[in-house]
Amino acid sequence: MFLRWWLWRLTLRLRYGAPSHPENEPGSLKTLSHMAHWSFYGLLAAMSVSGGVAWFANVGTAAEAHNLLKIALLALIMLHILAVPFHRIVLKNNVMLRIVRAG
Repeated sequence: MFLRWWLWRLTLRLRYGAPSHPENEPGSLKTLSHMAHWSFYGLLAAMSVSGGVAWFANVGTAAEAHNLLKIALLALIMLHILAVPFHRIVLKNNVMLRIVRAG
């Protein structure tokens, strides 16, 4: 079930792209942002596979990999959350509007 949602979200991303970056965002942050967002897709796909293998095939190594991927995903989520006040306070842009009003 989750894999269908992941595929749907990936399809939307590939078809419509992502909103443009704020004008005052440095190039290095644009690259980091790009890498972080695609890491979400990679981690969620890998977690779907490792979780499925661990659950249905009862493979212990897959369960351990799934737990490591879970920690990486939680760290990426925290980075994502902390990026909002960084953009608002340090860069003084309202990156949250990208979510509400794309384009």
